[in-house]
Amino acid sequence: MARIRTIKPEFWVDDQIVELDYATRLLFIGLWNFVDDDGYVEYKAKRIKMQIFPADSLDVSGMLTNLIESGRLAQFASDQGDLLRVVNWDRHQKISHPTATRFTGIRAVGSGSAPESSESVAKFPDGSALKGKERKGREVDMSTDGGRSDTLRSPYSDVFLDWWQVYPRKESKGDAWKAWEQLRKSKQLPAVDDLKAAAKSYAARGNEPQFLKLPGGWLRDRKWEDEGVQQTAKALSEFDWMNS
Repeated sequence: MARIRTIKPEFWVDDQIVELDYATRLLFIGLWNFVDDDGYVEYKAKRIKMQIFPADSLDVSGMLTNLIESGRLAQFASDQGDLLRVVNWDRHQKISHPTATRFTGIRAVGSGSAPESSESVAKFPDGSALKGKERKGREVDMSTDGGRSDTLRSPYSDVFLDWWQVYPRKESKGDAWKAWEQLRKSKQLPAVDDLKAAAKSYAARGNEPQFLKLPGGWLRDRKWEDEGVQQTAKALSEFDWMNS
């Protein structure tokens, strides 16, 4: 069943969105009308095409793949078949009286960078030292109501989190981690100290956060190689040394 949804103004200037072609952007918006209140829709490209582009000759299957690879959609499996979910769905839409998803047995597919389903997101108790924070790639015991203890493991490495703390725009962490791992596996990832210096110089430009690149896009575009960034990074490094 189609639903009425809204579009936030910042959608139009999102770094990852503007890198997509017009048709793929429209497909992404159109999906919002057909996902359920938890952000899920069946991964059936032909059905999605008939729902959103019934009179157009477009490669909707390829466009969905692009949305997955760009971190806008995540793949899941369920008892009812393959699913797609809009990443950060709760940020896109505020639903007053949501209806629970009809899909059962939902589980992530792929690298694990996709967001968890709303049924399985861990809840941090009030006052917990973990609330609002990520732990650095190691197991942490978390006591929950009733004295039960659960073990959580952060998916992020220590060196990634070291850089993440410096980068000025704290959004789309999962996508940034995916970009980081792609660079690391291809042996193109610079030393973390160099990345931190470049991130500091990028932040020193003084732009408002909404005008900065999302961290994943910054990594994929190898922005640390920009001459201006390198020069500013060197100046910051010298300044830190003089004041140490």
